[in-house]
Amino acid sequence: MKQSELFSTHSRSHACPERHHDHENRECGADNQGLSFLEASSLISLLRQAPNTEDCDNLNAEHLALEELAVYLTEQSRDDVNSENGSRNTHFALRDVFSMLVRRRLMTRDYTAAPAREHAASPRCVLRVLQCVRLFLRERAFVSELFTIEGAVQTLSQQYKQYASIYSREPPETKGANYMFRTEILSEIASIFKKLASEWAACPSQLLIDYDVHQTALSLISTRDASILASVLVTLNAICLQTEKCAELVVCHSSVYYVLLIMCEYDAPFNHIAGKLLQMMSKTTEGKNELRRLGSVSVLMSLIRRSSDQAILESSLRILGCLLSDTLAVEEFRDLGGVPILLALLIPNSTARISDELRFQQPAVTCLVCSALTKLATDDVGSRQIQDFNGFYLLGKLLTDTHDFSMEERSSRPICEISAHAFRVLRFLFSTAHNRKTFQHLFQAEMFGAFIDIGHYMQDIRMYRHLAHAWLSMPSSLVKITLSSLEDINADRRGTGPKPLRVIHGYVVDELLGTGAFASVYRVHKEKDCLNTVFAMKELDTGIDRDTFGESLKQVTASVGRVAMEIEILSKLEHPNIVNYHESFMENNQLYIIMVRKALMGNPFCMLFETFFVFCFKFCWVEFVSIHEGAGRRSKSV
Repeated sequence: MKQSELFSTHSRSHACPERHHDHENRECGADNQGLSFLEASSLISLLRQAPNTEDCDNLNAEHLALEELAVYLTEQSRDDVNSENGSRNTHFALRDVFSMLVRRRLMTRDYTAAPAREHAASPRCVLRVLQCVRLFLRERAFVSELFTIEGAVQTLSQQYKQYASIYSREPPETKGANYMFRTEILSEIASIFKKLASEWAACPSQLLIDYDVHQTALSLISTRDASILASVLVTLNAICLQTEKCAELVVCHSSVYYVLLIMCEYDAPFNHIAGKLLQMMSKTTEGKNELRRLGSVSVLMSLIRRSSDQAILESSLRILGCLLSDTLAVEEFRDLGGVPILLALLIPNSTARISDELRFQQPAVTCLVCSALTKLATDDVGSRQIQDFNGFYLLGKLLTDTHDFSMEERSSRPICEISAHAFRVLRFLFSTAHNRKTFQHLFQAEMFGAFIDIGHYMQDIRMYRHLAHAWLSMPSSLVKITLSSLEDINADRRGTGPKPLRVIHGYVVDELLGTGAFASVYRVHKEKDCLNTVFAMKELDTGIDRDTFGESLKQVTASVGRVAMEIEILSKLEHPNIVNYHESFMENNQLYIIMVRKALMGNPFCMLFETFFVFCFKFCWVEFVSIHEGAGRRSKSV
């Protein structure tokens, strides 16, 4: 979704539809006398009147004055508004105007009443006052001023909740003038709380939590309005940053689901903010559980594999790192083929200069990859997978390549951290007995002794930094010995590396799900499917199963038709948990039947259900293969 151009404090106009400014007004707004263009005393006099006692002329005069104030606040620099470069009188006039807007307008019964209620101020008036207050609050001094007005923040939070409730209930189809005004008003209030939440010094997060601001923001997390969504995400981010307890308050099933969805579906910077928010959610116990339940491991794998955006890549790896603290998540990640995806990020680029390679251009990403590999290397299965996918060589090459930098560059913190993280993975791999022979010739004796002395499975990265510093200061002659030893274990050079992905008729084979006497079932995805939809592919060898498919080409074709027809009949049963027939084809004397859950087909959210789908496949297809083969043998005997 291309919405990045809509993102700003408010990228759409916050003015009312009838807002017009001529050149003369703008020239006056630029006057260095500050408020001389609007006669501050006249505006304050108008604001002193109760909203329900103003006549039509006064209402129009107030509206015009507030419109000019909004232009002034927009065009003047913050320093001018804060009076450092303006007159002292201007500063005091602005403070008086701000105080009157809050006390005599926003906090009155007319402005707090629900829209369309008797005595409620017109939406146009409410919107204009909120716009001016928001513009004032760009300066921290006015944020502090707002908190000196008793009940102001509480009143704003009540209005926030009220307009959010109306917005959630009102169908978007009814886009009349009132709907547009109410949406603009909600957008202004959301932006005000975005500012308040970001000002930690002036606005303690506990106060916003006491007024349920986080709950109101969560109720809007599913909105498709770019301006409201931007404010909601920033507000929740700012609240979560305070403490882990604050983060726990925003974690629920729907919040995790929608934030994960925004991270996958939206463009920058929405997905960047969502990624940061999801990082904080993933640090809580409930957040981890919800992410696991939503199948986020496969979603994160997809983002890591396909994303060229460093911010998204970094967020995905950080969230993955939190999830991998759970043993079940580690097993799931390994089973889904996550190890080669991580190691692919460490493959050297032979066509680029070492300083231009992503491994060193994005040190945070490289360190996060190493951290994830460390968690995967805590048992024999993970350690074996890393070895099978040439992980020893790639990690060792990462270390030796640091010596292609100058001594000054090597002493920089990013290079030191990359080296320390690489050593930690290698030390975990060494802790597995079957890997120890590999390390015998990698390091010279003194370095190898220090490497062993760290001990098995030590997580604290600080224990590896002295090793990294010693490595980076080693003479190049010793590094060349390590590099030579690495080439001896380079699986790619010896041609013993992992085989390339198997592709059949445009389907990439991901995993074997089940095998019977005459058929196998695989989890597959299409080569060029940006949605990463999951399919099951049943492979039957028509040349082996003569009893079922016959001898001649005509008999085989007829049998294939019968099988496809039977599956197609089953596919007409409508239920979200039924696996449906998608297509079938013959290739190299093999019959292939492709199945997919209709609930996932063409659904941009399908990645969230991939893990659940895999488990369904594993159970259903093993049963299907057994039943089909048993039925075939029985029908033949009859």
